[in-house]
Amino acid sequence: MKKDESTWERSWALDKVETLREELIGVELLSVLHHLLLTWNPPSIKLLVTGVVQQIVRAAQDYLQEKRNTLRCLTILSTILFLIARILKDTAIKSADNQVPLPVSAALQGIKSIVTLSMAKTEKTQKQWTALIHSTLACILEYSQPEDSVPTPDEVSMLTAIALILWSASSEIIGVQSLQNGCMNTFKNALNSCDPWVQAKCYHLLLSVFQHSNRALSTPYIHSLAPIVVEKLKAVERNSPASNKELLAVQEGIKVLETLVALGEKQNI
Repeated sequence: MKKDESTWERSWALDKVETLREELIGVELLSVLHHLLLTWNPPSIKLLVTGVVQQIVRAAQDYLQEKRNTLRCLTILSTILFLIARILKDTAIKSADNQVPLPVSAALQGIKSIVTLSMAKTEKTQKQWTALIHSTLACILEYSQPEDSVPTPDEVSMLTAIALILWSASSEIIGVQSLQNGCMNTFKNALNSCDPWVQAKCYHLLLSVFQHSNRALSTPYIHSLAPIVVEKLKAVERNSPASNKELLAVQEGIKVLETLVALGEKQNI
């Protein structure tokens, strides 16, 4: 019997996940899934793991709602977010075809689902919730840095995770200079990438940050990154796009510039 089949053939395992309420089971299961992603390459395994991760995140949301925002629930969410960030680190690897692996998509969806939990932001839990957002963003920023001993991280996936947190949890990270600098540097590196696909996706994600309704969040990013965008587009006059990807990057950059002009007309940035 194949090992992957014996791991997943019992229907009761998925049934248990479907009705998961005990937080420790969810945490342990995520650890096992993380190990499977690192040791098994077949797409069938990755597809199953992706589905189970999504089930766990939904179960954690239900659990939090039922338990009415206890501090212990935030501890559980912290563990889940840490493991999801680890999954992102270990599976978001740069590839030649720029395809996003299923575990990466699941991890990004998990991050979005948790950081947008309105029920977690109560008066009693605000301090702990803010610390959770800070630590999650710090982990992702750390994991986005290339290392000599490991495969190159996928800049687009990491930028997407950063943008999700900036967009969904803006009030928790405003004024935290170290996190702000880390995010800005990551965007700068992507803008200066020699890969036009990375540039195009960076422009797209940066647009959502510039357009954020919370001006206290978006304004520092505009001040820091808008000059780079302008210089990049000026360079097009000297070097016309030589491929469809380069053309796409220019088009996305123009969208950002148009947004900056519109914002400037509304208020003095």
